[in-house]
Amino acid sequence: MATKKPKTATQIINESAKNKAPAFNKGLQGIDVKEFLANSDANDIRAVMARDFATWAAFSGIKVDGNPLEFESHRYLLPIYMDPGEHIVWMKAAQLGATVFLLLKLLWYCRNSEVRVRDGDGGFTSRGPNVSLYFPTGGGVEALSKGRLNPIITQNEELRSSVTEVDTLTMKQFRNIHDTISTLYMTYMGGTDSKDSTPLDVLAFDEVRLMGAGDIDQVQERFAHSPLKHQIYMSTAGFPGVDISSRFAQGTQLTFHSVCNCSTPVILPETFPDCVVERKKKDGTMETYYRCPKCKYRINDVQNGNYLAHNPSASYNSYSVSQLNSSHIKPADLFAFFKSTTNMKEFYNGKLGMPYVDENARPITDDVFNACIDETLHWQMDLPSHRVSGSCAMGVDQHSGNVYVTLLKRGKEGKKDIVHLEIVDDQNPIYWKYSEKFGRDVPVSPFIRLHEMMTEFNVGMCVIDLMPNANEAMTLARAFPGRVFTAVYRDTGQDMVSWADRPTSKQSTKKGSHYIKNKYQVTLNRYLTLDYSLKLWVDGVIAIPPVGKLLPLVKSRKKEDNGRFIATPIALILRDHLKCLVREEQVVDEATGKIKNVFIYLGTDPHSAHATNYACIAIERLRTGAFFIM
Repeated sequence: MATKKPKTATQIINESAKNKAPAFNKGLQGIDVKEFLANSDANDIRAVMARDFATWAAFSGIKVDGNPLEFESHRYLLPIYMDPGEHIVWMKAAQLGATVFLLLKLLWYCRNSEVRVRDGDGGFTSRGPNVSLYFPTGGGVEALSKGRLNPIITQNEELRSSVTEVDTLTMKQFRNIHDTISTLYMTYMGGTDSKDSTPLDVLAFDEVRLMGAGDIDQVQERFAHSPLKHQIYMSTAGFPGVDISSRFAQGTQLTFHSVCNCSTPVILPETFPDCVVERKKKDGTMETYYRCPKCKYRINDVQNGNYLAHNPSASYNSYSVSQLNSSHIKPADLFAFFKSTTNMKEFYNGKLGMPYVDENARPITDDVFNACIDETLHWQMDLPSHRVSGSCAMGVDQHSGNVYVTLLKRGKEGKKDIVHLEIVDDQNPIYWKYSEKFGRDVPVSPFIRLHEMMTEFNVGMCVIDLMPNANEAMTLARAFPGRVFTAVYRDTGQDMVSWADRPTSKQSTKKGSHYIKNKYQVTLNRYLTLDYSLKLWVDGVIAIPPVGKLLPLVKSRKKEDNGRFIATPIALILRDHLKCLVREEQVVDEATGKIKNVFIYLGTDPHSAHATNYACIAIERLRTGAFFIM
């Protein structure tokens, strides 16, 4: 019988690479470690490590906190290390080894990757990749570089010897295996230089929930011309439907399931605290453990499980795992923390790795909104004349290609009655105008409708968002001097509202590199004015006609409607926009612990809520002529 010829290391890694979505308990891409080492020389091993991140992490002698990297007590990490994807999202609990994964992944790129760029002669040249890790704060970057990155490098011969003379806390250069220079940047979202300067090939974001979506979008432009374009997003969970939660939902949603006797294994954090059992043993001591609430299977090995995809057709992999699956965190300790915590949001985010919103931080609920519906009121569009007797106030929030409008009038017993809501969309045919040039109706600026509404509804005071169409907003203000004020939000200061037509106010608004000075301008404290207008709903000061009586054509957000304009209860859009505003305390100064209150937007930009906020400011000015609203 012929002796079976042993596989080479290259054959082994090629066969294992066919498994693009690695199974949990198959090891490093299915490699038989004994066979691999027995039939591989040093060059083979180096070649495989250069192509496979998990193998490099396991066999390159990496140490974490002075100890060799190992997966036996962190088995939930293995599939993420094994994932060869160019786009990875990880929504996680705290203290699960994610930051180490991110640092090692970036170091692996620096040591083993090359970027091939076409030259002017039709050939290719190679260079090392530029990779960057973004962190929310400058202090966090410094601590991460000093406390985690530098020790990993200095305790590993391969990495230490490859570092060039360019070696600072925020930038390190490595000579890689292709004999080119790679650069690792450690930076934060604190300024335009960090977001706009150097072209990049690999982007990594740690604690996405603490970063602005606009800032991340701006950073992504830095690898627009790279042929590599790899990206990693990691964060503890935050609010549902935003930041890391939104990115996770758009991915494959690979969620860790613990083995039990159910046909579909249990997701422990989704059943918490029902998955926790506390009982007294025969010897009188207490024990705490996890079990499936459905089949009652006791889970002794919290790492016994797998990632199952809930959205398998997505274009990139997203992962979720909690501290309930960590062998280093005892069920008794975690449950004790749950019973004693005063910050349930942080528990869900940091311990369970799940998005969470405290309903007490959401001012507007269905009950609050429904309590403001007055069945005796009428929408102005249903009355013989659209003109409001004695004039009304209008608030306008701009968006790309459309504007959201709210009209208020003074009602009985000091109430503020909503009389009209409208979304003027330049793609909606009902707003199109006839063009002699084209011989048919064509889209026009939504501002044409705003000019019409000023007269149609007898608007005495309008507050309109200045941006993004500053020129059009300014034109509207000039057409109705003293009746239209352009609005700018600010996030600092004690004043709720400052009107630029008052002698003590000196306001200017920046657009690009130019300053537009405007007498008819109002500056609003974002948090204070939103808090003021939302309280009007909570206190029942705002009244709204029956929501089913106003059904304009509005662009549908459902995929199956393909952007069609459908008759929609527009008041329910306002309700949903109001409901997505949630209060949160944010740390302003880490050293002093100083905090500020802000409103977070869950799931969407609440344009209709902003339009109503502007209308509340406008009607207050119309009523009192007040400089400040107290």
